[in-house]
Amino acid sequence: MSKSNAGRAMPDALYIKDGEYISIRAVDVNPKTKGKKNFYCTFCKRKVVHSQGGKTEDSKPFFRKSPGINHREDCEYGKKKNLEEIMRKEGTLDNLHYGVKPPLVVQALVSDSEVSNSSGNKKESENEIKGIGTTRNPAKKHHRHILTVDDLFHELMDIKSQEQSLKSKLFSRIIGKIYYPYSQYQMLLNDYQENKLKKYFFTAGKINRNQYKNLSLDQGYAELEGTNNDIKLYVYPFNQAIAKELKNLTWNTRKTKKYEEFIGLKVSIKKVIIKNGISIIELVVYEFDQNHY
Repeated sequence: MSKSNAGRAMPDALYIKDGEYISIRAVDVNPKTKGKKNFYCTFCKRKVVHSQGGKTEDSKPFFRKSPGINHREDCEYGKKKNLEEIMRKEGTLDNLHYGVKPPLVVQALVSDSEVSNSSGNKKESENEIKGIGTTRNPAKKHHRHILTVDDLFHELMDIKSQEQSLKSKLFSRIIGKIYYPYSQYQMLLNDYQENKLKKYFFTAGKINRNQYKNLSLDQGYAELEGTNNDIKLYVYPFNQAIAKELKNLTWNTRKTKKYEEFIGLKVSIKKVIIKNGISIIELVVYEFDQNHY
C-alpha cells in the first residue's frame, strides 16, 4: 500500500474539459464558478481544492489538498513540506537555516553514474550520523535547501504567517543570503565585491515587455530593473529553452496590455561591468517564475 503526504499549497492545478486535463492557475479561477469544477494535483492527479487566500492585501489564491485526500508518495508537491510540518519534525524553527539546491537544468547534465554514487554516499552518511532511532536535537542548526523559484516564493509567504520575532529571524536568513529582492541590488553588488555570493542564488526584478529585442540578439539577455536606478541586472539564459520562455513572457505581457512583469529568478554570477555610470550585474538565469502566492 503506497504512503500519502499532505504536501503544501500549489499555485496551479488541473481540471477536466472534454475528457482532457487542462492546466489552470489559482489566480485565474473565478470564485463564483469554482464550485462547478473539480481540481486535481498537476503531478499525482489526486483531488485538490481552491482557496481564495487570506484577508491580507498581498494574499493570493492557491490550491491545497482536499480534506481526507493526500498526495501520493512520489508526488512532487506531496514531498514539499511547509513550515508547520518542519516544526513538528524538528521541534522548533529557531535554528532553521537556508541553502540552495543546484538548478534542475544543471542537475540534468550530471551523468547517471554520478547521480547514483552521490545519492548512495548521502544515504551512508546520513545513517552514520543519525543512526537508527536517534532523537533529534532542537538546539542543533538544521537546513532547508530551496530548489525552485516557486518554492522560494511559497517559503516567503509561509514565513509571513509566523509570529513577528521568528518572522524577522527567518527573513534575515534568506534575504542577502540566498535571495536578493529587487529592492536589494546594492546588497547583491556588495556581496559580489566581497566574494560572499553563493554559487547559485535567487533574485527578482521587473522585465519590460520590449526585452524580446535584447533576447533575440546573438548573445541574448534580458534587462531587469529594481528600485535602484544606478544598478541593473542583465540575465543571460542558460539555454535556448529558457530564452524562449523569457520571450514568451514578454509577448504575453504585451498581450495583457501590461508594460512590465515582476519575476523571480534562480541565477549565478557572471561578472559586473560599469556602463555610463551604471553598475550592470551580469547573471546566468536557470529558471524564472512569477509570484503566484
